[in-house]
Amino acid sequence: MTVDFIEYSNCGERSVNQDCVGSYSDGEFYVFTLCDGLGGHGGGEIASSAAVNAIIETAKNRNQYTDLIASCFENADKSINQKILENQNLKNMKTTATLLVFDNGKAQWAHIGDSRIYYFRKNKFVLRTNDHSVPQQLANMGEIKQSEIRRHPDRNKLLRCLPYCPNDYEVSEKEVKLSKRDSFVMMSDGFWDWINSKDIAKSLKKFKTARESADYLINLAFERGKGNNMDNLSLVIVRIS
Repeated sequence: MTVDFIEYSNCGERSVNQDCVGSYSDGEFYVFTLCDGLGGHGGGEIASSAAVNAIIETAKNRNQYTDLIASCFENADKSINQKILENQNLKNMKTTATLLVFDNGKAQWAHIGDSRIYYFRKNKFVLRTNDHSVPQQLANMGEIKQSEIRRHPDRNKLLRCLPYCPNDYEVSEKEVKLSKRDSFVMMSDGFWDWINSKDIAKSLKKFKTARESADYLINLAFERGKGNNMDNLSLVIVRIS
């Protein structure tokens, strides 16, 4: 099994990039993470960076933990809270968090907030994570369509995030045995604001590498979003061959 991946993060049309991405691998074990700091609360870039760093450090020392995913979120929460203790001006900072783990040929993922993980098998859409947001809840209740989430006036109102609720993350129901032509795409809301699952599937079918797929989606996002005060855009693509 060959794991081909790429990480990308850009400030878009904002002055500060409050997104952060990271990864760790020892050749057989892989961890990918993407976090999006909440801009309206101040210190978003500090919260997302603290979460990513804590998750990567936890992954590097995974033999110390019985439940890696739970420990990643707990340690990310602790790291952010420590930053707040050191500087009370950051007391309202928050972040989303996504986590993708490959271990022993199996994948498992978890998230909190509205940064997404998409899963494709043989370039066909299988699922995406459920946003922890007001419009997603409305969509789940059938009050709006899934396609209306992007432009909903309460799009930025989250129901779960870090810190303070590290146990409220949502984990995949079961591990997935990895197969050739499996793909995972992680996106902050600034990216999926302009890109949908059909766009991703097209990029996976059209190109053979993670970098080529990413370049296609990045160009498409900027083409659609330019001049619209684009939010920070972050993307992680992982392809199995």
